Amino acid sequence: MKKIQLLFIALVLTIFNLQAQTVETNFVDGVIYLKFVDEFPLDFQVNEDRSVDLDQFPFLQKVFEKYEVYGAAQTLYLFDDPKLLRTLSVGFSAITQVNEFIKELSAIPEIEYAEKISIKRPLYTPNDPYYGTVGGANLKWHLDKINASTAWDLQQGTANIKVAIVDNAVWGAHPDLQISSSNLCKIGGSYNPTPTVGSASPPSSVNQNMTCSQSTFYTSCAAYDWSHGTHCAGLAGAMNNNSVGVASIGGGVTLMGVRIADDNGDMYYGNYGVQWAAQNGAKVISMSYGSFQEDATERNLMQACYNAGIILVAAAGNEGDQGNYINYPAGYSTVISVASIDQNGKLSDFSQYGAGRANIAAPGGYSSQNLNIVSTTFCTSQYLRLAGYSSLNGQYYDGMQGTSMACPIVAGLCGLLASAYPNITPAQALSCLQSTASPLASGSNQIDGNGYVNARAAVQCALDLAGGGDTPPVGECDWHTNLLESDEAGFLFDQDHTSSIYKYAEIFTNTSTVQLDSVAVYTYKVHPVTSSSTINVKICSANGLVPGTVLATKAIPYNQLQNNGWNYIPFSPSLNINGTFFVVVELNQTPTTDTVRLVLTSSEGRTDADATAYAYYNNEWRRIADLFVAGNPQTPLIGSFFIGAYMCPEGGTQTCNAPTNLTATPNHNTRKIYLSWNGVSGATSYLVFRNGTQIASNITATNYTDNNAAVNVTYTYTVKAVCPSGTSQASNSATAKLLQTGINELESALVSIYPNPFNNVLTISLSTTSIKDVQIIDMTGRVIKQYLNVGKAETELELNNLSNAVYFIRITTTDGSYYYDKIIKQ
Repeated sequence: MKKIQLLFIALVLTIFNLQAQTVETNFVDGVIYLKFVDEFPLDFQVNEDRSVDLDQFPFLQKVFEKYEVYGAAQTLYLFDDPKLLRTLSVGFSAITQVNEFIKELSAIPEIEYAEKISIKRPLYTPNDPYYGTVGGANLKWHLDKINASTAWDLQQGTANIKVAIVDNAVWGAHPDLQISSSNLCKIGGSYNPTPTVGSASPPSSVNQNMTCSQSTFYTSCAAYDWSHGTHCAGLAGAMNNNSVGVASIGGGVTLMGVRIADDNGDMYYGNYGVQWAAQNGAKVISMSYGSFQEDATERNLMQACYNAGIILVAAAGNEGDQGNYINYPAGYSTVISVASIDQNGKLSDFSQYGAGRANIAAPGGYSSQNLNIVSTTFCTSQYLRLAGYSSLNGQYYDGMQGTSMACPIVAGLCGLLASAYPNITPAQALSCLQSTASPLASGSNQIDGNGYVNARAAVQCALDLAGGGDTPPVGECDWHTNLLESDEAGFLFDQDHTSSIYKYAEIFTNTSTVQLDSVAVYTYKVHPVTSSSTINVKICSANGLVPGTVLATKAIPYNQLQNNGWNYIPFSPSLNINGTFFVVVELNQTPTTDTVRLVLTSSEGRTDADATAYAYYNNEWRRIADLFVAGNPQTPLIGSFFIGAYMCPEGGTQTCNAPTNLTATPNHNTRKIYLSWNGVSGATSYLVFRNGTQIASNITATNYTDNNAAVNVTYTYTVKAVCPSGTSQASNSATAKLLQTGINELESALVSIYPNPFNNVLTISLSTTSIKDVQIIDMTGRVIKQYLNVGKAETELELNNLSNAVYFIRITTTDGSYYYDKIIKQ
């Protein structure tokens, strides 16, 4: 792996200056988030630019006028998440009354919460530029500390995995980054921020090649301050083996850079940067920023990303010796929070520590010694130059330290894990990091997980999840394997187990090409559950140690095997296989006293080489399968055997639980129905059913949008999980119905609305269910009156404040039905 021969020296860092706010320094002036309750209908109109007309919310008119609201927008809409779709960004001019505004909004029944928008800050920390001396130091200590080079021997980053750096700015044109313009974005705007794709660089007003003096380094070295995101990008995914600059743990992944700071350096736009990265394919998102403020909207956004399988990584914070607060977004349960260690394996003096502060640690630097971390920068070398190391003068590399640096190292490692196993979930990634972590050095402060990353071991964990090692599968079963070197070798378990139905045989060839002509299965004793029971034999190509494309499948009925003789079933045509391949034997029942023997024949003849697998069942060991492989004895086909089986506890089978808490939310304007559910541990994907018919498969997220639902049709949805052991039972059912925006004929047998026309009082009566919500809508489609959570079968509405006119009434019932009718006030 490439190295740069640089002198590792102390780092001067300046805290990224926040532009002072008029009212509160830690929050955005004049903009808040407003979240409607989950029951609030998603039928308000959203304009093409995501803005929302204020007159659609007449029940908010007075409070909007009082606090001089000038605009609102549905700015967060990631994956059509229902909570995000009910969240508006609201711009207002009465900025000194923000607390009163939020208090009044929070008292309105239709509003779940209103909150200020916190400003984030980069989480890196300054140290003394004159402490320590220039000496021969290891510039790649942060990579050595986590066993990066041996991890690269197992897996290097792949371009199909995107790792996003959401930060103040990222100079994508750095020679060691070379990020495509399509993967660079700048967020800007006021209450309705918008992304501009093509660049994430600092403002053009910043002189990239400025030279800072010792006296101005702390206070006005703008190019260095704006280098924070570029430094993080290099730690996560600088290009390896390109004879340029530095190496990175995730080299080979595709980097994304998202600028979330305005021209003053205020990091306003974190949520929108995360949303853009997620929408544009990020598998891992690195966030080296934070604040002490927990935001409900930010939490909902992180949850939406987590549900979609995106790995979120954030810096834990640098106040370990100054209050040790929980920083956000690192403090959310859906985010991997990263602490910093020094070269000795102890938590850095500045790093957050203790329960709830960090999940894992990684190299981030010293606070009072001469080692920190060198990476790519927007500026030419500033600190290194000032500290006396001239070899980097004029080059775009410099040193920084903090949990800001530890965070992208873990993010880059997660990119490496995803390269090894693209379907890895956030929970699996965290498990791999924590279960393989190296312990913190004696005397160190501690964190959750109690260790720092071991890149090689973590990558091996991901490879195991992908099927390349001795790895526990999902559910309640264990994956047991044994290299069978001789006949009668068996599985040895710590406790009694019952085998499930899947048995795998793995074959490593050592000939250039093998021609397979037929497959045969032989059983000594047959006690099938039914006469239609079968044994499935699959021949698979190999991708490393993982079964790849199925080349041939033969289903061999048990009733053809009861003659206790070989029953050859030919492949047509013969299979010509080069190199490693797999033979997979699937039994569709738990074996009793059966012994199943598999034989493959080739044009070269067959050998007597065999291996036998055993499993514990019904209080005794049973043979499961013998494997015979054909080949010329003079040129053996077999290099080695590898047989494995999914084993479950006595009396059980591998479980694939049904998804829970399925909800279906209609959006009558967009003509879409949004589904979401709780995920199943170990599920590889989900199936979606509508009215009993499958409409979607290979869904890896825990949400789905039905774009093909018809209007005025009630749909019942269910979801099933797909696991390695099979498909689960159906989830709970959820119903939804899309309605026309015009008038629908009322089902008079169920609903009575009288008198109509009415004067001041209107009565609604339901015969078979209860009223949930009622809306009065004018002829332009605006909701001008709303009654939520009525909870009765009959109610009277006092409507004396309505002008005489024609209106529409929409009634939502507690069983999820909707009714429309025309009413006349006179």
